[in-house]
Amino acid sequence: MAKHGDTGHNCSETCPHHASHLEGRGWGNSVHDHLGYHKEKRAELFPYLGALRDRVLVYDGGTGTELFKYNLTVEDYGGLETEGCPEWLLRTRKDIMPAIHGRYFDAGADIVETNSFGSLPHVLCEFNLQDHAYDLAKEAAVVARNVANDFSTVDKPRFVSGSLGPGTKLISLGHIDWDTLFDSYVIGSAGLIAGGADVILIETCQDILQIKCAVLAAREAMRREGKEVPIQVQVT
Repeated sequence: MAKHGDTGHNCSETCPHHASHLEGRGWGNSVHDHLGYHKEKRAELFPYLGALRDRVLVYDGGTGTELFKYNLTVEDYGGLETEGCPEWLLRTRKDIMPAIHGRYFDAGADIVETNSFGSLPHVLCEFNLQDHAYDLAKEAAVVARNVANDFSTVDKPRFVSGSLGPGTKLISLGHIDWDTLFDSYVIGSAGLIAGGADVILIETCQDILQIKCAVLAAREAMRREGKEVPIQVQVT
């Protein structure tokens, strides 16, 4: 019998492709499931997807542009070594991110992005903060989650998007190897999941190989954390 995906393969419910361990998570064992997942089932499982099915959701705006309004000093960042690291502000200026998230929700946003764009070991190593990547990602999600909960109502729930950027090294240009990049995205994704993000957003990407690595890493993080969330990719 031809394998799934081979020429001449007649997909049926007995095909191993329809793995039973995914049943109930929006990936059933219908003979048509290889064409995609069950949108309605996924919408029932994940409130973010349910809301997205029912209406247009408005994201927040930039975090960096809002941070510039604070005219931050070296002291705000905790010293010269960590100057310019926005993720570290979660530790040194704990007042800033709740205020930014709150202003976006006040303006009508349905979802805000966590201050975790660079919460990846291979990025934070530039500030000697690589060992803090998981905790900073988790803290970013917790901060956003608390503000989202404060603004949520029955009619208009608010959501948290766990943001991970492309990093500072592109795999397609040979700046970083697959395993290092993969492990880095696993750590960042796991922290966001643990902190309560509703969705993982792999954003501002231009390297398709980096995207593939990040998506697979996010799936691995879900396996390790024992919790699944949707994944979005934004390409620029």
